[in-house]
Amino acid sequence: MSIRTWLEPSELDCHYWDRLLKKIRKEWEGECDERYGMIVRVVKIDRIVRQCVMEIIPGVTFMLDVIIKTYLPQNGDTMQVRVDKILSHGVFAHPFPKIRVFVPIVYHPQYKYLKDFTNGCLERITDDRDTVLPKRIHVHDPLTISLKEIRFEKDAYSCLASIESI
Repeated sequence: MSIRTWLEPSELDCHYWDRLLKKIRKEWEGECDERYGMIVRVVKIDRIVRQCVMEIIPGVTFMLDVIIKTYLPQNGDTMQVRVDKILSHGVFAHPFPKIRVFVPIVYHPQYKYLKDFTNGCLERITDDRDTVLPKRIHVHDPLTISLKEIRFEKDAYSCLASIESI
């Protein structure tokens, strides 16, 4: 991936390479890009493509090629999530900072929404003993989900998913 960044003149010493890497990690890790997905980790700087001094920026601008580790959500991906919120329409989870997941209750007609004084929960209304689905789902419960639909919006992914198991 190609990245442009800059360093102040005071940062240009024998440790400038480490400073560039630290700055790039701070700016890019956890960010999302439609083409690359979510940038999990900036592994290393592969090479400096170009550096120049510009009149508008009081420092040195670098064009860098970096090696990154990413996660690009795909239909059918299975992941473990923790339930963040339960509403009458379904369950919300955020497995990563820039990936939002919604599990619509219409995907699981065997569940109904129950509201109590603190939080709601989903309760399985069918008594299928062979199922791996939990009897009740509460906020903070772990769930294994499978992604069904994925959309990139602005700087994050919004996904629809179904429950696979506890």
